[in-house]
Amino acid sequence: MTPKELKMLRKSSMDTFKLLMKNQVKMNSSTVKEGNIIHYGYVAKIEHFDRRPLNIVLRTTKRKFLCVALNWTPVVIRKALVDYIYSLNVRNVKTGKPLDISYKQIKPFLIKYKLKNIIRLYRKDRMSKRGVVIPNQYLKGLVFLDTASFTGGKSPEELYQINLKKAKAKRAKTKPTSKRRPKKR
Repeated sequence: MTPKELKMLRKSSMDTFKLLMKNQVKMNSSTVKEGNIIHYGYVAKIEHFDRRPLNIVLRTTKRKFLCVALNWTPVVIRKALVDYIYSLNVRNVKTGKPLDISYKQIKPFLIKYKLKNIIRLYRKDRMSKRGVVIPNQYLKGLVFLDTASFTGGKSPEELYQINLKKAKAKRAKTKPTSKRRPKKR
């Protein structure tokens, strides 16, 4: 994909997103439910966080929700992830129902692309009062959307590389040392 094509796709995604932003709703338990695609403002207390996440909700509790944070993935991998999720939910996309997806279903994809860090737990009391519930048929059109606003001015691509380095360092620390047994003669 050339930079010019990417720019056009991002513009198209932003135009679609602007139309959807006109339909903001109050974020509550009826909007933050499993299978919904949501976009809202968020305030967290960690080193790198996104002020405007784009999430697919996997599980909810009274105070928190677990989700796939699409804004944490580089655009190319995000497209592959959305295609994979759509392949699991063809019927729900056609009928307009919320996506039927679980962590167990997408875990193989996350391991393959080293994306375990995009499964995030958010607190409901830190999200903005208003947000957008995106109908699932629009998700493919929003793949190239660039709404990520990370603290420290990082991009999703930079955070992906940082997380890869952290995971590699962690594996190197926990890797057991092999002790060879002497050969029997």
